[in-house]
Amino acid sequence: MDVVDTVLGDMADSEGDAREAVEAEGAEMVVKAPTMTNVGRFPRPDFTIDTGAGMVGCPAGNATCDARKVNDHKGRRVTVYRFDAATCATCPPSTEDVPHEN
Repeated sequence: MDVVDTVLGDMADSEGDAREAVEAEGAEMVVKAPTMTNVGRFPRPDFTIDTGAGMVGCPAGNATCDARKVNDHKGRRVTVYRFDAATCATCPPSTEDVPHEN
């Protein structure tokens, strides 16, 4: 019996559930990253996320520790970090930054 060590997927396979299932079987999942289209916004990969410290930093040098547990689109509990609207308002790309709630 052949052993699969790498699985190639498309964007439909890129969510956590599929990746976790593949990795649980001892294989690596490779999926092409989508093209970033955040016109005028900081793209999410530019943010520094430190879950151990419970902090997220933005490319402009601001940070937040305001973490909240919410349900994602599949009903799973996830942590969301929120930046204060007043902090984002001082940043030039703030009106088009990653969405936040007040």
